[in-house]
Amino acid sequence: MAHRTKPMSDDELGRIIEEELAQASGDAGGKLAELREQALDYYYNRTTIAPAVAGRSAVQSTDLADMVESVTAQMMPAFAGDGVAQFEPRSQDDEDQAAMESLFVAAALMDGNDGYTLIQETIKDALLQMNGIAKVWIDEKRDTFIHKAEGLDTEGLVDVLIPRTAEEEIRIIDQEPAGGVEGSELWDVTIERVVPRKALKVRAVAPENWRFQQDWTTISLQGIRFCAERELQTRSALVDQGYTIETVYALGAHTMHTDGQTQARHDVDTAQLGGQEAATELVETWDVYILADVDGTGVAQQRRVLYAGTDGLGGGGLVLDNIEVELIPYSTGVAIVRPHEFNGISLHEKLKQTQDIKTEGLRQWLDNLRVTNNRRIAYREGAVDATALYTSKPGGGIACRDPHADLNPIPVDDIGPSILQLLGYMDGVRTEQAGASLELINSEQQIAVTSGASAESQYLRKEMLAAMMCRNIAETLIRSLYLLIHATMRQGLGDELSMRTADGQWVQSTPGEWEARDQVNVKAGLSVGERAHKKATLEQVIALQKDVMQNGLSGQLTDPSRAYQAIIDHGHASMLPNPEQYWIDPSSDAAQQAAQEAQAQEAQQGQQVADLQLQLATMQVSFEKFRTEEELRFKYFAETLRAELKEAELVVKGADAELAARTDMATTLITERATARARLDGAPAPAPGGNGDAG
Repeated sequence: MAHRTKPMSDDELGRIIEEELAQASGDAGGKLAELREQALDYYYNRTTIAPAVAGRSAVQSTDLADMVESVTAQMMPAFAGDGVAQFEPRSQDDEDQAAMESLFVAAALMDGNDGYTLIQETIKDALLQMNGIAKVWIDEKRDTFIHKAEGLDTEGLVDVLIPRTAEEEIRIIDQEPAGGVEGSELWDVTIERVVPRKALKVRAVAPENWRFQQDWTTISLQGIRFCAERELQTRSALVDQGYTIETVYALGAHTMHTDGQTQARHDVDTAQLGGQEAATELVETWDVYILADVDGTGVAQQRRVLYAGTDGLGGGGLVLDNIEVELIPYSTGVAIVRPHEFNGISLHEKLKQTQDIKTEGLRQWLDNLRVTNNRRIAYREGAVDATALYTSKPGGGIACRDPHADLNPIPVDDIGPSILQLLGYMDGVRTEQAGASLELINSEQQIAVTSGASAESQYLRKEMLAAMMCRNIAETLIRSLYLLIHATMRQGLGDELSMRTADGQWVQSTPGEWEARDQVNVKAGLSVGERAHKKATLEQVIALQKDVMQNGLSGQLTDPSRAYQAIIDHGHASMLPNPEQYWIDPSSDAAQQAAQEAQAQEAQQGQQVADLQLQLATMQVSFEKFRTEEELRFKYFAETLRAELKEAELVVKGADAELAARTDMATTLITERATARARLDGAPAPAPGGNGDAG
């Protein structure tokens, strides 16, 4: 094929789009469309197999619908909160910014676009129609306000004409002298204000309106050669978007449902669509994303083309828009991955045979019950009243000549037990093919599973397939959706946004200043058993953190911020909405202020303790001084007393010696006196120490 050297015309681009649409997967009449149409019939329990014989039971098993609802019920709690996914920070300095952007993206999805319902729609599409698809875009509107100002002077008139923002447009619709008085210097004016408004929008895309290149082999759409979404819009809506009336009214009206998928989803026939006048007629448009060398440079660019049919039947059309874009604004996800395919495997594909077999079994059982209660009878023609015979009622009689010869009931075996075994077996097959979600809904199964020491392992085994499907949705749809919303807000919303967090704090951020991100941590995708396991593990972590901090290791093994995160994760695992509202983030201003106050109070208490310790130390010194002085005083008194005692002892000893000396002297004198007297008297001298007066 020769290289184009000049720009591509709109007519050439339109022909390429028509060829791509004709070859695209998902087109009406193709295999994929047929499977999707059949899946909707099975889901809505429309008659999928007609009875072989007229008058036989036409009951149908509802396995597909029941399984889709039960799996969805198991999945949705994982996606109910705002903390479904968190952007990964690029560095330690980026942690706060990444957390901030995660909050704004979650708020835009869950609060601004009814994310819970949107995610539920895409999950059901993935389970039933092989792929769930969501579109993200910036909706730009122009709000018009008209008001009248009276009695304005020139300065006041200038003031009302000043735009409040750079994007606001103001014009005077009517101006006249105040009160209608000619020559008045005041004015009455009617002002029109046009205020542009931007908002991020997300919606689920109906699979029957989706087309894509047949040989695309990945779930992500970024880089695809061709994909398109059909939209039916009124002529009025197209004019409101800025297209000229001449162009819009040249487009053909789309007046009939022409494909079976749409009819199957909405259960409608080919009745007329749209309004009853030209402005409300529907026009078929295609939002096309195509790689094409429109500029003739030899390099294909990613283009967004709004293409509309002129006759409403795809026989030609007009290119309404043709711009170069960076992103394809669609996020896709699957429940069961089909290797190297865009579409996943649906529960319809896995359960179709099971539902058909159970349907046939139920019909046979009901037919058997009818025949058992109203047996067939062989009779001899003409011998009985045939009218009474064919009008069966309890206790009814049949007129005949010889009942024993003319009437012979045909025996019928009760096949109920066999049918019950078959239905039970097929329930087991259903569990193996699509998981145990229906089993776990049964109250007896829940009691059996949740009682005993092995409850957790039983739950994990039984819901393993449902858990895998939940994780697949999280890693395909939710991951790509968060990244796409982030990129769309960054490119299309440049002004500052404000939001209130779960803990009551107001935060601001400007998406136009965000940097591109390509890493997001999806926290959803946990089954009931997995959440129970995570909850128990987090409880152990919280207990260990408490022990660590009480033992003085805060800041070494853990800290308050990590303990806070563990508590918040425990709340999410317990399916508590917004657990942040019950706790204060240690990094918040309130927590920092409380920590500073606590530190100040601790410092004050420490100073008081130090003052008390100083007082005690001073008292101790005084006491020691007093004790030392008292000990010295006691020692002095004791020594003085001891000296006085010794002195007294010496005095006593001296007195005793003196007394003894005097006694000896007296004795000597007495002896000498007695001797002298004896000499005078001639008597013998007395013995020494004797009585001088004796004799």
